[in-house]
Amino acid sequence: MSQQSDQPLPTRVISDVRGNARRQICEFELAGRGVQQRVKAPRLSIGAHPKNDLQLEHASVSRFHAEIEATAGGFLLRDLESTNGTFVEGLRVQAVFLPPRATLRFGEVSLTFSLTGGTADLPLTEKEEFFGVLGCSPAMREVFDALSRAAPTGATVLLEGESGTGKERVAEAIHQASGREGPFVVLDCAAVPQNLMESEMFGHERGAFTGAVARQEGRFREADGGTLFLDEIGELPLEMQPKLLRVLETRQVRPLGGTSSTAVDVRLVAATNRNLAREVNRGTFREDLYYRLAVVQVKLPALRERTEDLRSLVEHFIRLALPREGARAQEIIRGISEQNWRRLQGLPWPGNVRELRNFIERTLILSGGPIQSMHIPQPDGRAPGAQASSPVDLDRPFTELKADVIAGFERDYLLGQLQRHDGNVSAAARASGLDRMNFKRLLRKYH
Repeated sequence: MSQQSDQPLPTRVISDVRGNARRQICEFELAGRGVQQRVKAPRLSIGAHPKNDLQLEHASVSRFHAEIEATAGGFLLRDLESTNGTFVEGLRVQAVFLPPRATLRFGEVSLTFSLTGGTADLPLTEKEEFFGVLGCSPAMREVFDALSRAAPTGATVLLEGESGTGKERVAEAIHQASGREGPFVVLDCAAVPQNLMESEMFGHERGAFTGAVARQEGRFREADGGTLFLDEIGELPLEMQPKLLRVLETRQVRPLGGTSSTAVDVRLVAATNRNLAREVNRGTFREDLYYRLAVVQVKLPALRERTEDLRSLVEHFIRLALPREGARAQEIIRGISEQNWRRLQGLPWPGNVRELRNFIERTLILSGGPIQSMHIPQPDGRAPGAQASSPVDLDRPFTELKADVIAGFERDYLLGQLQRHDGNVSAAARASGLDRMNFKRLLRKYH
């Protein structure tokens, strides 16, 4: 549903007299059944559990029932797969943009949504970089403000965002900003077979299981004194979740086959491209572990929500791709035409910053010359990797060019399925007609 024409933008960027940009949020109110709450935040979670921004204590309301988010397109109401549903004017909805005034129902609890006419400014830092993470856009400066306050505390941080938004890079920046002297250790929960996850995380003693020919420390003990980054935490097997929770609460690990526990000093940062509150409702993620991980929640914006950063990111990736050719990198940057900048800004970038970096590297390799002479697709809704409108290079061998076309199709198809299914690999694999392991193998193939 599109935004109502008479509704003001829920979120907009404004500038003060000094030219400094900041984001302004429209205020709204939810009222009814003993509730009257004015909201001046970009996102509101609604449910029966006290962790929600708005707690509705009623048997018909799920623990994490729904959320309202201020987006550039309107106030977006999402149901989080609640048991008894979310309704707007009597119609059950999954996701819908709200009009200026509407009757909402969460299970059997009815509330009136209405705009108040008030506004609130969100806190922004003036910095356009956070330990190597770049961003001049208001969306990223909000992130930097949250990170700068959370990093020194040692609190567990949950990074949310689509695939390719730079969650691992942000986790590393949190580690650098924390001042912790130990290492930054990464464990990708989606890349480890389920039967090896406990060993990878906590270690094992020699002979603990078939094939355990030597003692292994495990990622928690490797990260002692530093930071452990658990990527794709939503993929963690259900049977492993209470074991992780126990370590987070006791700060002690016991390796497989071991007889005693070892104390560890580890700062944990987790990341997911799923909505973990929704996974709690589905029964695929433990509620108590979710609370423990989400001490500080930071949502990383998609590239399409921070197009102001595209130029600086492109320039950064060109320099990274040509580390020993500074003069050539600068020449290429200067040679990018305004038309090509507009084309790049108009592309949808479903793979986000990771896709942008891959696109720049591929473009430099295939062009062999100034970037302005290369083909950059028109902003027609296709991802940069799509080859349908690309000119045929008759100077290249048939088999080589065919392989590139197939690779572009596979990559765009995988990204499209992941977007359609909110980053849920299992659901995307089923829709693709592929088994989950084959789907994940293809994902790794295209990084």
